[in-house]
Amino acid sequence: MVAAFGLTALLAVSEAAYGVMRIVGAVVLVGFGIQALRQARRTKEVGYYGLYVWFVGRMRAVLSRAGVRRGLEQVSGGVLLLLGVRLALES
Repeated sequence: MVAAFGLTALLAVSEAAYGVMRIVGAVVLVGFGIQALRQARRTKEVGYYGLYVWFVGRMRAVLSRAGVRRGLEQVSGGVLLLLGVRLALES
């Protein structure tokens, strides 16, 4: 966590460091995208992506239920509230 704050401080001070990190991040994302597209071309069977699509479809059906959505909103609201209180007390 300290390393993250150090990186944040460096990026806040140095516009050049921010630019480098932004470009490196973009290159990594493009690389991941190319790798995923190449893998998708090679595999003809269902494989990993088929399983992923099935899982996301099932989770969509579960998460779109009113009770589940309400519960997730309550949990995320509580987490955000507690993070805000923690941040206020640390400063």
